[in-house]
Amino acid sequence: MPDGQQNSSYSQTIQVTGGTPNYTYSAANLPSGLSIDANTGVISGTPSTYGTFRVTILVKDFRNVEVSKTLSIVLEPIILAISTSSLPNGAYNTAYNQTITGTGGVTPYTWSATGLPSGLSINSDTGIISGTPTVGGTFNPTITLNDSRNVEVSKTFSINIPIPLGIQWTIRQSAADNDWYSVCYGNGLFVAVAYSGTGNRVMTSPDGINWTSRTSAANNMWQSVCYGNGLFVAVAYSGTGNRVMTSPDGINWTIRQSVANNYNQWYSVCYGNGLFVAVASSGIGNRVMTSP
Repeated sequence: MPDGQQNSSYSQTIQVTGGTPNYTYSAANLPSGLSIDANTGVISGTPSTYGTFRVTILVKDFRNVEVSKTLSIVLEPIILAISTSSLPNGAYNTAYNQTITGTGGVTPYTWSATGLPSGLSINSDTGIISGTPTVGGTFNPTITLNDSRNVEVSKTFSINIPIPLGIQWTIRQSAADNDWYSVCYGNGLFVAVAYSGTGNRVMTSPDGINWTSRTSAANNMWQSVCYGNGLFVAVAYSGTGNRVMTSPDGINWTIRQSVANNYNQWYSVCYGNGLFVAVASSGIGNRVMTSP
């Protein structure tokens, strides 16, 4: 008899010659889910199992003459497949647990995976992906399922592990190899100031990745920069009468007069509550200045 497949409809008619019609059919050892029609000899149904079965067919004619024959039916198992459709996203440094499921084939299953984020692994017996991801990004792991007959199927998934800000860093090219001391963000622009360089102690970037050299108002040792109220403000460690500079756009800078400018070494500046505040590492009773 022709082969069939578990959980798939099956139909086969037993052919008889000779004797005196009408015939009566019966069968022994049919796989579960199959039966024989006593009048037509059609074996049909949906087998619920798999394997090789030796089926004995018994036929009687009108005169009650009886013959039998043993035939084989091979039923293949359901096609092996990974039934999980997608994987949930995870979170950096947070426990992850997800079970991959399979159908068909012949158990027991063996699971494996490539391309999982660092910190995650798959249990070869259960198909459970677990662990704590130690990296962020979008990953496309390939999951492979083998059954006991060594039939193999694979499926590729996507897992997104959002990258926490400030955790993972990527080297970028500065506009010049100056001694960059401070960076801030404002009005859609990153602005950095440097302690060294000639005519290029400011650089700007719209995205923090691609930087352009800008001309500072003076070649001072610029220590700190901040943004507030529509203005970039930088303070310097050195200079004569020019230890503050401002810019409305981070590109065009103007010298401003600092208090005690010939002596104080201004180290940091910030903005808040409508006020710029700067502090210095030197001076006597005057190591803070505010504006306005």
